[in-house]
Amino acid sequence: MIMSNTITVHFNGNTYDHTEESLIHLITSEENNKKLSEEWKDKFSVQRSNIYNIREKVNAFFNSYYSVGDTEFTVELDEVNALLESIGAETLKKTWSAQVTIYVTVNGVEATDEDSVVDYLQNEIEVNYSGDGDYHVEDITVHGVAVDN
Repeated sequence: MIMSNTITVHFNGNTYDHTEESLIHLITSEENNKKLSEEWKDKFSVQRSNIYNIREKVNAFFNSYYSVGDTEFTVELDEVNALLESIGAETLKKTWSAQVTIYVTVNGVEATDEDSVVDYLQNEIEVNYSGDGDYHVEDITVHGVAVDN
């Protein structure tokens, strides 16, 4: 039977017993921690540099509009958005409105006359909108009604 050498270390009032295997494990862990520490230092350095650059961009932007003694100044929204985009921030949004035309062909409606078809379709056609903003259906006009052949 092979005996493993044990090293006993006393540190800060504690006693530690280590074998060669446990010391290798401890040293390996320490080396990995050093590597991780260096990676975090590098990431921190990059982030610190980014923050400095952002601060400089924002300061330069507002200084380009400001004159000593000004209590207010005007900046165009597109210029603010260009600054925000350049520093990786979300841009300011505008609200928009649009008129939308939807063309629909309905086939196979059973009715006794053209007026019945128009009434039926005006009551049955719905517009659903699930995006941002509000919508209002102003008119549903039925035209071009013809008997199917």
